[in-house]
Amino acid sequence: MRAAQCFVVKQGSRFFRAQGRELFCASAIPLEGFDEGSLPADPFQVLGDRIRKVLTAAGVPWAFVGFDLSLNECPGAPTQYRPHAWIIAEKEGMKPAIKLLRRAFPSDSTTTPRPLVAMNFDGALPGIAYAFKPEFHRRVTTLAEKSKGGKCKRRNTRERDLLAHQKVEVMLAMDALGFEGRILLHGLEFQRTEKGWRLVMLGEKPT
Repeated sequence: MRAAQCFVVKQGSRFFRAQGRELFCASAIPLEGFDEGSLPADPFQVLGDRIRKVLTAAGVPWAFVGFDLSLNECPGAPTQYRPHAWIIAEKEGMKPAIKLLRRAFPSDSTTTPRPLVAMNFDGALPGIAYAFKPEFHRRVTTLAEKSKGGKCKRRNTRERDLLAHQKVEVMLAMDALGFEGRILLHGLEFQRTEKGWRLVMLGEKPT
């Protein structure tokens, strides 16, 4: 997996530099999750279809999307695996999509108070690799500092290692899916050239 991760990250970096444009990224987490023992064959399919639909509707010319997975533990909610998308695109092209993405990823005050986080992106390799990290974790949330009305004023979330049976379930699912299942290319494709594989705009002849 690490070799595939390095290849995809380097190709993404090469493509971003060649574009010479400001980049934007968005982190998207759906409210829907999967109970322990119930990971589907492709836990990212529904999330990917939703993102592609939004990007198409907004006229985003290209986007480079990676998928991650965590097991979320939060008081008052069932413990579930949650897929997570990391969307990188040209800043100008991405602007029309942000409002549609916010509609597509509503919030929930208990489990997902910030389902969509958008920010400028400098194209750094660690940022590209973020969605493709080979280790998966539990995200354990504790609620603290309640107001007089009983509402939580602050949340603390920490990463913890998966338990042994959870790690087995996740790794079996990821192995069956394959690394390519963690990538969504919108308006992009990999093409073989004389210098090897290159990430290019869909239909473009690489130089």
